[in-house]
Amino acid sequence: MEIKIYAPVDCFAKEMSKCSDPTFANKMLGDGIVIEPKSNKFISPFENATCSLVFDTKHAYGFKVKNCEFLVHSGIDTVNLNGEPFNTKLKPGMNIKKGEEIFSVDLKKIIKKGLSTETPIIFTSTNKDLRIKNFKEGNYSQGELICTFEISESKKVNEENQSVINLETYFGAANKYAQAAYDLNKMVGSNGNYSDVYNCMTRLRFKILDKTKVQENQIKEHKMVKGLIWNGDELQIIIGQDVYKVKDEVSKLLLTEKTTKTKQPMFKRALSTFAGIMVPLIPVFIGAGIIQALIGVFTLFNIMPVFDVTQNGLEQIMNVKGWDIAWLILFAMGKTTTTFLGVLIAASAAKFFKLRMVIGVSLGIIMCSPLLYLGGGSSGMGGSWTLFTLGKVTVSNPELQVLFDKWLTIVITPANLKIFVMIFLIWVAKKLDDWVNSWINPLFELTIRSFLVFLIAGALGFGIFIPIWNFIEGFLGVVMYFIGKLPFGLGLGIYTAIWQIAVVFGIHIAFAIVAMIQSLTSIASGQGGYAIFSPGQSISVYAQLGALIGLIIVTKNKQLKRTAISMVPVGFLGITEPIIYGINLQKKQLFLSGILGAFIAGTFAGAVGVTGRVGTGLGIFEAIGFFQYTIYDPTGSIAQSTGQLSALGNGLLYLAACAIALGTGILFAALSYKERPSEKYAVKSINKKIFNLINKNENLDIEERKKIIKKLEKDLNVISKEDEKQIKDVEKQILDLIKIKSEISALEEKDSKVNTKLILKGKKAIKKSNEEKALEIYNIIENSPRIKKIEMLSKEVSIADKAIEIDKINKIIDAKKEKIQKTLGEVKLFDKKDLTLMMNNYEEALSSLFIAYKIKEPAKQENKYIFKNKRQVKEV
Repeated sequence: MEIKIYAPVDCFAKEMSKCSDPTFANKMLGDGIVIEPKSNKFISPFENATCSLVFDTKHAYGFKVKNCEFLVHSGIDTVNLNGEPFNTKLKPGMNIKKGEEIFSVDLKKIIKKGLSTETPIIFTSTNKDLRIKNFKEGNYSQGELICTFEISESKKVNEENQSVINLETYFGAANKYAQAAYDLNKMVGSNGNYSDVYNCMTRLRFKILDKTKVQENQIKEHKMVKGLIWNGDELQIIIGQDVYKVKDEVSKLLLTEKTTKTKQPMFKRALSTFAGIMVPLIPVFIGAGIIQALIGVFTLFNIMPVFDVTQNGLEQIMNVKGWDIAWLILFAMGKTTTTFLGVLIAASAAKFFKLRMVIGVSLGIIMCSPLLYLGGGSSGMGGSWTLFTLGKVTVSNPELQVLFDKWLTIVITPANLKIFVMIFLIWVAKKLDDWVNSWINPLFELTIRSFLVFLIAGALGFGIFIPIWNFIEGFLGVVMYFIGKLPFGLGLGIYTAIWQIAVVFGIHIAFAIVAMIQSLTSIASGQGGYAIFSPGQSISVYAQLGALIGLIIVTKNKQLKRTAISMVPVGFLGITEPIIYGINLQKKQLFLSGILGAFIAGTFAGAVGVTGRVGTGLGIFEAIGFFQYTIYDPTGSIAQSTGQLSALGNGLLYLAACAIALGTGILFAALSYKERPSEKYAVKSINKKIFNLINKNENLDIEERKKIIKKLEKDLNVISKEDEKQIKDVEKQILDLIKIKSEISALEEKDSKVNTKLILKGKKAIKKSNEEKALEIYNIIENSPRIKKIEMLSKEVSIADKAIEIDKINKIIDAKKEKIQKTLGEVKLFDKKDLTLMMNNYEEALSSLFIAYKIKEPAKQENKYIFKNKRQVKEV
């Protein structure tokens, strides 16, 4: 098969080996020719072609010609120009004929940036051989024939035995790549010894931190490795075209390893622990939440019956017949994971704390035992057994009386929804398990070890932890009752603001009970059951969702933006756990923005009299229930007599409150969010703490203190506008790198999904001995246009990484540290040890850019100066 190549532009054509870029010159992406363009408008170099790929930066284009793949790459390293000099109307799938324009480029802009305008035309099909015929280097006019590419089918060679590829091995090779990833990760010193890992067409590249930890000889001897090259701190392991599969397995491996062992402050450690346990459960929250949303829609339109998970509703569930059984199963799918959440918490916590999984899950089942659930009990929370009471407070208000009785009655209940009880109990169980294992005779380990853990941990859980937690919940219920009585809607405002905080700490059941008791009291007193507090629960969701959208609007981090966008749909379904645990809680400004937005929206809802009416599901479906009267006041007569809003008015004002929550969440997040603290701000924060120490130095009179502080204010103001500009320039370079990596991640994710399906088809073809079909699937996988784009983007990662001027920032850091150390040394108020620790604080502040983007680790807590509210300066 022959394909003619025509000059896409007036140009000088030369051999690929003469390209100035070694990647193209060494034909790592494939063979072909290189042209040096003399004009800006490019036409198709093929007689007939289909566009298969257009890079976002418009500098490279993929074409399919007679089932062969080609790449036209305009300029060298032009990816960093972000598409500025390029213009095209080309889109994937478009058919192009010879002479039709494919793109135009401003060559002067490329030259002005100091880049080469060389344009490789590359044959990228990996399963075919290329021979270039009738080619002579020289000048060509646009549209003139340059050469002919003679293409023939090639036999794929297996790397290990140099024979025709074994398709059965190919479609069952996943374990081989996983093992290679594990081996190589270990040989380079594990993930703690490299800051990044990526790949090009044939090489797995590690950004190494300590070269002495790399086991070079073992790497060279590995059966999948063809060679090893160092490029500065970058270790390049030559693997071949299977490098993508190994890289994917390395990425999967990293997800299961802890990325840092730096000791953090207690609050941060607690937050990190909580996130580490809850984040893996996000898929459960999403999946079950969507099912619950469907149930809400089906019950709203009377398609399925309403099931009541209480002792009263148990008889209805037991007598379900016919098609209603299918609805009951759907209800169980949506309800069970949330009803017995404690079991999931136990499993995730066991994995986090490295407790034996079977022990952790068993403890979860014990603490959430269906035997103690009693069909949901009287309120759907499970059974309750009184141990003793702390006394009796008698009040005239029946609603408050119920809350006081609950608070002062010490009870044992299942731990189904008691998140913190389960987390703490699993931690205790881990300590117990390790302790028993340290002394028990191996002969008795199998029978005694688990017995002691179950007995002691179970007794502690039911006998101490749960009663204490129930007491705390009862106290919070009383507090929230009085908050709810505040005027001008402030009660609902505070309730709405606190709701998502309560969700995080697992105490939202106490707040839900407050809302439930208020509603039940309203029913018992003939007030119709209009719920004052329950609107706050759903309104708060939109505030956190708004904060997430605010982040999407302002962040320049493409990877973070991509993750945030993926969470928006579940927010509209009323599920905040992925949003909170995944992003908002980690970025504290976002969580606080959501809380503030919730307070404003909740106050508005309380002031205008919005009340909960009928439950119709979660998220956007929940709004439907606000346009109705309660089931205890179907005609609205009680609402009219007690001054409640009409059904229409209540629904519209509820939507207005949700809009306010969404809008204020967006606004506050957009105004407050910063990717990281600036170096200037971080340094000033430390300066203020030092000035505070000096002000408390009793050995200096007031005038001396003022004089020293005045001098330090001037001399410690070390970050200039020029420094800030240089730091911002480097930050832009880092963000450019993240953008490319984000695009690779998206492509790899898509490619992985497609390939998973194709590999299954390939396995089926092998089982049926249909080698022709298997080979066809193999070629589809290996010649995916996404792979070509990933290859190019991987090269761009290397280019973008090298473009980051880390040394420039390090010089700024070193210069500022030297000035700060000299300035503090001159005042002679701090001893050598304290001064050394303070300089670690300053280095962390000056390294804000590197720490934020994980180029550098923050200083360990024990290596930093701890500013306390007491005199810490030496006598002078």
